[in-house]
Amino acid sequence: MTQWFLFASSLFVALSSQSASAGEEVLTATKLRQLLEQKNAVVAASRLEATAASQREGALSRSFMPSFALHGGRENSKLGSEKWRSYSVYGVEANFNLFNGGRDEIKNKISSLEASRKSAQVKRVAADELDKARVLYWELISLKEEATLLKTTIEVNNQNLAAAQKRVRSGVAANSDLFEFEMKAADLKRDSSKVDLILKEHTELLRLVLGFDESVTLTFPESLNHEHDEDAGLTPSESQYDFLFKEQELLSQQFSLSANEQRRSWWPRLDAFASISKVSANKTEASAETNEALLGVKVTVNIPAGMESVREAQALEQEAAAAKLMAEHKRRETAIHLKAELAQVKLLHDQVHETEQNIARAERYYKITQSEYARGVKNSPDVLGASDKLFDARHSRLETIRDYQVAKSHLMSKLGL
Repeated sequence: MTQWFLFASSLFVALSSQSASAGEEVLTATKLRQLLEQKNAVVAASRLEATAASQREGALSRSFMPSFALHGGRENSKLGSEKWRSYSVYGVEANFNLFNGGRDEIKNKISSLEASRKSAQVKRVAADELDKARVLYWELISLKEEATLLKTTIEVNNQNLAAAQKRVRSGVAANSDLFEFEMKAADLKRDSSKVDLILKEHTELLRLVLGFDESVTLTFPESLNHEHDEDAGLTPSESQYDFLFKEQELLSQQFSLSANEQRRSWWPRLDAFASISKVSANKTEASAETNEALLGVKVTVNIPAGMESVREAQALEQEAAAAKLMAEHKRRETAIHLKAELAQVKLLHDQVHETEQNIARAERYYKITQSEYARGVKNSPDVLGASDKLFDARHSRLETIRDYQVAKSHLMSKLGL
């Protein structure tokens, strides 16, 4: 009995821990790609479009498959003063596509290009969504550290307020010293509330991008940091980012093929057909059954479609030229942006080290000012000024590292990393 109780207790604890862990997701920067590829709705929708496009391929081989038609019915006929006679009519007809002016082959190429274009779209959409997730992630990490910084600054301001109250009680300072710190406390409280509000909004947006519902708690163990090998693997190569303009290139080719297809509307269509029909007479008649067989070739020329296709072909050629121009423009524009973004990543990395040096200077300045305030050499505005300098230096570091990570995220997404 005791063993069963221990077993049941262990099972309950195990299930409880699994249930608790199932409602929590520990996020890191390296996990974002995997989570996004598994759960992001926009990426999933793009993949479905690519699958649909691939299922339309192979139209050329399918166009030569014969089509069959079955027919059956009953006829009543009368000749002169004869009695009405009833016939059963039934048969089968087969049609075979022999030649369609080359339009089937062109359609096959268009469907293959469409499948390739949708595959390129999947890569671009995934890169866009990953960039969005990474930016939200690093902004969240920055906001969390900013919230911590504000709380620390509030504590420091409260300590300075307590020191001012002590000086007022001892008669060293006037009551106006208290007002400086009290007004600063109100400002810091307001800023902290703003950060908390933005933090909640960004968390919900990241939850949406990664495909988690409200029941999952997101936790962020990482801190805001920067890498020393910031340019490793980030040198742009066109083979890495050609998916950004590949869709336009493929679209231009599709328009060109569609124009060629339209020009072939004048070309005749050649079909072979065969049919067998049986006519069964009424049982009272002498003739019981009549057979009819047909075998031939049919040539079809759609003159109205051919006349309209001239204008449509011209329009499609213009669209093809426009898509080609846009693809070339996008290619050159992307190369320029990537070069500038790589330079920005390097610049922000250097600025991170400068902000860290400024923090050390601000900390020394604040300690000196606080010491002088305690001795009566400095007053409350001096202490507040030194405190603001320290806060600004620490906040500047957070903003610079955040901007560095955001810039790096933009660059990585465009390189397919």
